Amino acid sequence: MNTNKNAVFNDHELSQVANADRLLPNQEILKKLYSEDEADYFNRLEKVILGVQEKKSVEQKFDFDIKPGFTYASMGADLGTLYFYQFLVRSCNFKSVLELGTYIGVSSLFWSEAVGEDGHVTTIELGDEFANIALSNFEKNKAKNIELIKDNALNALDYFAKNGKKFDCVYIDAAKQIYDVLFQKSMACLNAGGIILIDDVLFQGETLNDEIKTNKGLGVERCLELARQINGEKSLLPIGNGLLLIRPTTC
Repeated sequence: MNTNKNAVFNDHELSQVANADRLLPNQEILKKLYSEDEADYFNRLEKVILGVQEKKSVEQKFDFDIKPGFTYASMGADLGTLYFYQFLVRSCNFKSVLELGTYIGVSSLFWSEAVGEDGHVTTIELGDEFANIALSNFEKNKAKNIELIKDNALNALDYFAKNGKKFDCVYIDAAKQIYDVLFQKSMACLNAGGIILIDDVLFQGETLNDEIKTNKGLGVERCLELARQINGEKSLLPIGNGLLLIRPTTC
């Protein structure tokens, strides 16, 4: 028996811990010492996560408009994840990012900062409403290294592949029903040593089900199956709605 009075777990408890118990910080095994109000747990968790950053919200960092009737939090990536993207791009010294799915352009602004003034961000958005909001947000924040292309993501990838255009990082967050096709075509547009990031691969928990029923969920599952077959460095992080990172061995 562990007799250390300062130990978090006794020997029996430690012997029962499984890897699945350690995936998320809100699981019982990882919040054993939390003693405050349970209802306040996630607010406190967010405060600690963002506590190392100068800006504590997306709204503090950038001046941007959103679609009327929506909030940024309801559709945009959380700030901690966006800072992670920046950390990754800067650490790898990537200078070109292709983003499939612009939304209102906030993530594009993070990519823009990450690649620097001598880098370039290409972002694809099919919808006129979101594209126009994003263009306005780029102008508001004086982001001069972002090119927005109004087009279907498949068309854009085919065009880039045909013309030999490649990127250091490809970020996929569009048309989940064809995620597998976007993933496959993205590999033809990736520089050697580049990384593909695919957002929302847990798809609100549907990819954890034995049977997947929605077209979007099926598209995400086909994407995950493709990832299982590809050689290279791979990691799936349970942040946001699930983030898949792949550095293919060959492109």
